[in-house]
Amino acid sequence: MSGYVLSADADLDLDDIWEYIAADSVDAADRWISKLFDAFEAPGRTPGMGHRREDLTA
Repeated sequence: MSGYVLSADADLDLDDIWEYIAADSVDAADRWISKLFDAFEAPGRTPGMGHRREDLTA
């Protein structure tokens, strides 16, 4: 996996999450969203991480 693509709905969800957290702390919202994007990128940096779901894949 070399990257990821967020759907428009997922992007809007992330905006909503940021706005909800930012109501209390913009810094906390920025940190949380940054952690999510790090998690999105992790499989590209570490091929083979996780496990295969044989019940969901051919």
